[in-house]
This record gives sequence, C-alpha cells and structure tokens, in this order.
Amino acid sequence: MFNQGHYNEAIPYFQVATERNPNFAQAYFYLGRSMISLRRWRDAIPPLRTAHRLAPDAAKQEIFDVLLDAFFAVALDGSNRPAPSSRRPFQ
Repeated sequence: MFNQGHYNEAIPYFQVATERNPNFAQAYFYLGRSMISLRRWRDAIPPLRTAHRLAPDAAKQEIFDVLLDAFFAVALDGSNRPAPSSRRPFQ
C-alpha cells in the first residue's frame, strides 16, 4: 500500500506491525514516512525517533534525514500554528 501511495490505508498495518514487534525499526520508519506523506508532520516524529533508536547504524542517517525534514516541516507549516488572534497587540 505504501509503495502505491495509499498512505492512509498503510498506517494501520504499520501500527499493528509495531505493536506485534516493538523492535521492528522498519515498521516505525514507514509509519513515520506515511504520516509525512499525509502532511501529518507532528504525528510522524515519534515513530521516526523510535525507528532511529532501533535501526542498525547503516540506516540511521537516512532515518535522521527524514526526521529532520519532519522537524523543519512542523516549524514551517502554517497549518500547525495556532490560529491568529483577531485582536492586534498594543491597540
């Protein structure tokens, strides 16, 4: 499902995989990548952090890069910011 772009449908499968095997780094990684593909930046961070912690050294850089992208997206994405107040400061 993930490879066909059906990220929303893939998420429950990755969640079940992580529940059945809490040390399955690749499942956490693809869970996070699915969330990123759906612009669910904040939701992607915990599984990506877990994937980074569990992954073999050879995979850590790729996971770190994706995790860093999620952090930047949270910081830059206007939809994650609180709605602006209708009052202007110092009126």
